[in-house]
Amino acid sequence: MKRRFLIQASLAAPLLGACSARQPVKLAYLGGLSGKFADLGSEQRNAVLLTLEQFNERTPLASGPIELIEGDDGQDPARGAEALRALAAQDPVAVIGPATSSIGVALAHLAAELGLLLVSPTCTTSRLTGRDDALVRVCSDTAVYGAAVAKAHLEQLKPQRVSVLADAANADYTRTWVDAFVGAFDAAGAARPRRVEFTSTAAPDHQALANELLADAPELVVLCCSAVDGALLIQRLRAARPGLPIAASAWSSTGRTLELAGRAADGVVFEQYYDPANRTPAFVRFMQDFEQRFRQPPAFAAVLATDATRLVLAALQRGATRQSMKAELVGRRHEGLQSTLTLDANGDTHRPGVLLVARNGRFEPSGWKT
Repeated sequence: MKRRFLIQASLAAPLLGACSARQPVKLAYLGGLSGKFADLGSEQRNAVLLTLEQFNERTPLASGPIELIEGDDGQDPARGAEALRALAAQDPVAVIGPATSSIGVALAHLAAELGLLLVSPTCTTSRLTGRDDALVRVCSDTAVYGAAVAKAHLEQLKPQRVSVLADAANADYTRTWVDAFVGAFDAAGAARPRRVEFTSTAAPDHQALANELLADAPELVVLCCSAVDGALLIQRLRAARPGLPIAASAWSSTGRTLELAGRAADGVVFEQYYDPANRTPAFVRFMQDFEQRFRQPPAFAAVLATDATRLVLAALQRGATRQSMKAELVGRRHEGLQSTLTLDANGDTHRPGVLLVARNGRFEPSGWKT
C-alpha cells in the first residue's frame, strides 16, 4: 500500500556526535498509484519526489532532510481512508494529494479528524469550494473550467448539436465539470448538450459508448474521463467520423492519452492547467529535470504537484508545523511554475486554464482563449 523514499540531503557541517544527528521531516503523498487512473497519481508522486530531492540537495531544512512516505488510494474511498490513517500514524507535516475529486470529497472530513492537511494538486470539484476544511488546492474548480471550455467552443465552433461524456467513477469531478459546461450553453441560449454517462471501473464497452455519443450526429463530442478511456473513445470516434471535432477535459490531457490514441488524437482540443510552450527559465529547467529523472516529459499532474509541494516546503522554511500548516498557506501569494497563486481563507485559489491541441504526439497551443 505504501512505499518509503528517504531522500538524503548533503550536510552543511559534519555531525558532532549522535545527539546532533538531524531527524527527517516526513511529507506524505496520497493518490491512485495502482489501477486504471495510476498515470495521474504516479506522475504526481514523481513530481513530489523530484521536488524533495532538489530541495534537500539545494536548500535543506536545518532540522533534517525531508522524507517522502506514500499511500495508494486505488481510486477507492475505503482504501483511501485506510491509507490516510496509515500515513497519519507516521506523523507527516502534510499530505500532497489526493489526485481525484471523488477521493478528495471522501477524505476531507477524515483528514480533519486526523489533524492532517491535504494539499491537492488536482482536486477540482466545486463540491469542495468555499469550505473551511482540511483540504486546500492549487487549481480552480470545475465550475470555472467547465464553463470556460464551453464558452471557447461556442465561440470557435458554434456547434448546434453536442454530446458530452462523464465517467461516474470520479463523479465529483466529472458531473460538476459537465454541469458547468452544460450551464454555459444554457446561459448562451444554445442547444443543450446531450449527456452520456458511464462507469469506467465496470468494464465499459467503448464501441457502444462511441455509438451512443454519435447517435444524434453531433458537431462536437466532449470527453470528461481518464486518459485510458479517453484514448479508446477517441480511436473509435475517429474511425466512425474522421473529421468530427473532439474535445476533452483536463483529466484526459496526459501523455498516456497521446500514447494510446496515437495519430487519432491529432486535432483533439484538450483543456489544460499549464502552457507547455512557456519558456520562462524556471519552467524550462523543471521540464528538463523531470524528463531527465523519469525519462518522460511531464504533463499537468506533475506541474500542479510541483506547485503544491513547493507551497508546503516554503511553509516549512517559515517554521510551519502539522498543526499550523493551513494557517501558513492561506492568505499568501505563492509563486508557482507558471502562475502566482493566492489561497483564500478556505484554501481555494484561481489558476488560469488554457486550451491545447494534440499534434504529432504532443500538446501544442491551440490559439483559443478561455
